[in-house]
Amino acid sequence: MIWKCQQGKHEETVRVVYGLIGDILLDLPAPLLDSLYQKIAAVPQAQHTEMYLVFLKDFTMKAFESVDRAE
Repeated sequence: MIWKCQQGKHEETVRVVYGLIGDILLDLPAPLLDSLYQKIAAVPQAQHTEMYLVFLKDFTMKAFESVDRAE
């Protein structure tokens, strides 16, 4: 539901949603991380903005950290 909140919205709304996801990422269980990743990966390359790529980098780093913490 959080991911859907930013789809097609103004840049500032997208920025806020990306920040929210970053804030909760370390607390998400692996199945939710996987589900969220599937939604992120489905974004067409033509829609990749600089903000999206920064978010993707942060998501990747935090997802790896989350998995390491779970082990």
